[in-house]
Amino acid sequence: MKFKRRMILLIIMFFIIGITIYINSLEKKTVSQKEELVSTIDYSKIKGILIYSNWTGDISAYSQEEIRIQIPVYDFNNELGSYSVNVENFNIGEVKDYKLTLQNDFPEFKQYTLDFVLIPTKEGIHNIKDLKVIIKTNKREYKETIGNWVFNISKPLINSDPLRIEGGSIFTDWKDETDTLEYRSQIRNNSSEIISLVSIENNIKEISFSKKSINTNIQPDKKLTVESNVNISKTLENVYLKPRLLYSINNKDHSIPLNLTLFASPIPTSELNKLLIERNMLEE
Repeated sequence: MKFKRRMILLIIMFFIIGITIYINSLEKKTVSQKEELVSTIDYSKIKGILIYSNWTGDISAYSQEEIRIQIPVYDFNNELGSYSVNVENFNIGEVKDYKLTLQNDFPEFKQYTLDFVLIPTKEGIHNIKDLKVIIKTNKREYKETIGNWVFNISKPLINSDPLRIEGGSIFTDWKDETDTLEYRSQIRNNSSEIISLVSIENNIKEISFSKKSINTNIQPDKKLTVESNVNISKTLENVYLKPRLLYSINNKDHSIPLNLTLFASPIPTSELNKLLIERNMLEE
């Protein structure tokens, strides 16, 4: 009896091992086939428009402040001769100044940059996960959710800000994880008082500053550059970052939104091809 039980257990064990080996071989074959498809994709079989969607927005701004966003759009079918554009689900304000600009005219496709301006009007912290770009052409309508966006919207001071943002970083080319990502903001003291600059703050925990605390005074009518390396989690891809500066004047604490910086990498052909496959844009 014991012998039979042992034999049954051995048979079950070998059966499970065999199934596991078979499944692993299928997975490896599927991955290999997908990698081969990605590397040998035929662009002549791609039809339609791809709206690039891998974005994270960490935005601090004043109510009524204009925030310009740019994202790539790829046209594989010459559809953008006639079009309309809209952004949906920005329920904390308005969107304006839509514009598509041709950047590259390749034999296989045309690459455009879509510009639009977000104007938040509702104060508070807002996490928007369904911000959606819609492009209508004469052939069809394209919709794409463009990532996760957190907005920290505050009311401007009644009087003019004692600080003025006069420049800073705009774009940082993020090629790989080893790149040093730097954020800079040039600030002028417009007041007749000494202002204490306290710290740089943002909203998303996957983004952090290596030099968050500043603890520096800026004299009246003087300019100072605030700078820090930025740490961005591997889980994020392209990032729009607009932090805020905490400061103190006349023993009162305030904050001011800083300049918008885009941390993004050139989109490699391999990633573009994977997106086309994931969106079933490859015709059989």
